Amino acid sequence: MKCRTFLLISVLTLLICCVGCSKENQVVGPASSTTGSLLIWTDNPARFGSCGPTLLVTLSSGAQSTISNYYSSTPSNCIDQFGGTFQLTAGTYTYTVTSLGSCTYTGSATVVGGKCNLSKIP
Repeated sequence: MKCRTFLLISVLTLLICCVGCSKENQVVGPASSTTGSLLIWTDNPARFGSCGPTLLVTLSSGAQSTISNYYSSTPSNCIDQFGGTFQLTAGTYTYTVTSLGSCTYTGSATVVGGKCNLSKIP
C-alpha cells in the first residue's frame, strides 16, 4: 500500500510540474497588433499647383505630417515617400488638410492594427 501511495504521489507531482511548465510557454489566443500605419495621399497634381507647395495634414489626435508631392498611382504600401504617414493605435480618425493657398479638405480614416491603411485626398 505504501508503494502505491508513493507511486501515485510521484505521478501526480510530475503531472502538476509538467502542466505548469507547458502553461508558461503557451500562447493563448491569436496574436494581434493594436497599431497600424495610415498614409493620407493624393494623385492630383493640382493640389500642389493652386494650393501651394505642401499640404499639412492634422489628425484629430493632434498628430501632423506634411505632404510634399503626389503619387502617380495608388501606393502599394505605407512607406513614407512624400509625407502623410502616421503610426496610430487602431481606431477611426478625422483629419484636416490645409495649405498656404487656402485649400482645405476634411476626411476620416479607419486604422486597422497591423495593416497599411490608405486614405485618398480627392
